[in-house]
Amino acid sequence: MREKISGGTASADAMKSLAKRARCYLDEIDMERIHFVKQQEQEERDYMIFEMRLRDERAEARDEGRAEGKAVGKAEAARSLMESLDITKEKAMELLKIPAELQPKVLALL
Repeated sequence: MREKISGGTASADAMKSLAKRARCYLDEIDMERIHFVKQQEQEERDYMIFEMRLRDERAEARDEGRAEGKAVGKAEAARSLMESLDITKEKAMELLKIPAELQPKVLALL
């Protein structure tokens, strides 16, 4: 009868050892999964930041393009007035009520 008990104890010890190794293995898998999820979240954050920067740059470029287009349009209108009325650049800009901050750009385009 002692053999059965000692055999049972050895089997129980083996089961405990196996359970312990299984827990360690599962813990390792959990840590790998956590690391993977964290890494993925960081990549998603980095991508979103990149996307926001791109949107800001596009908006900035769009605003610059619109401002440049305005200046070109004003310069064309000023040139037309200069030719039609035979007036100076400054007088044409005055008649068109071109803002002072836009005048250097318009003058450069004339």
